[in-house]
Amino acid sequence: MSPAKRMTNDPFIDDSGNPRRLRGMAILSNSPWVAELAPKVGFELVWFDMEHGSLGFAELGQLCQAAELAGGITLARTADAQRTSILRALEVGAQFILVPMIEDAEQAQEIVRIAKYPPLGNRGFSSRSRGAGYGLEPMARTLSKANARTRVFGLVETRKAVENVASICAVEGLDGIFLGPGDLSFELGQPGDFASPVLIEMVVSCVKAAHAAGKKVGMFSAPGPVLSAAIAEGCDIVVPGADIGYLVAGWKTLLESIPCGRESSCTVGAST
Repeated sequence: MSPAKRMTNDPFIDDSGNPRRLRGMAILSNSPWVAELAPKVGFELVWFDMEHGSLGFAELGQLCQAAELAGGITLARTADAQRTSILRALEVGAQFILVPMIEDAEQAQEIVRIAKYPPLGNRGFSSRSRGAGYGLEPMARTLSKANARTRVFGLVETRKAVENVASICAVEGLDGIFLGPGDLSFELGQPGDFASPVLIEMVVSCVKAAHAAGKKVGMFSAPGPVLSAAIAEGCDIVVPGADIGYLVAGWKTLLESIPCGRESSCTVGAST
């Protein structure tokens, strides 16, 4: 199936009509080549980060184009919940939008309003952007295709959000939530403890609440207890890490496999 055709289909259904989990890779290097490589390797989804990284909108458009042409689904985590942050990410072509720090239903309703065209929202219309197909089709078809293509997710990463997860997931037009176990571990006073039973129970309860509302659930987490629990509960999108992290790990392993030619032991990562 061609990438262009897959865009119009349910991304959570495979070519044979069966449900599938989307496996993602975050591209923090901002490299179009790496963004293209991830789907070619087999990742169904490619994550781009505008909240913590240096990524700009023009770069995001190029990264989305590279990933899509290789058959990938693109996700942009926006810098914030502001209209310009969401709208511009969509205009350059991001298919999935992940908005950070969503803590209640009112915030979820607002990001849907910004991201979706009527009747679901009130997204501002630009007829010539990449996200609008460059205006090559009639307006009604352009709006319909954009709404079908655009998936809106809120990032649940605070205690308040967890407490409100049922009402957040009840918002019409919201496609689902992502869980932020890192930030949640800080909220619990157990930073980085991804084996915490309290954190795991919190994550599992959120997955259950989202699925009960008919919504999808994603999580960005390294392999470990909390990710395993989310997968066992049926988490729909899994992003187990980023290109930079795996590059560091791979390089270190490579260095450790090669003698440095000195009698003393080599130190991986030491300054030269």
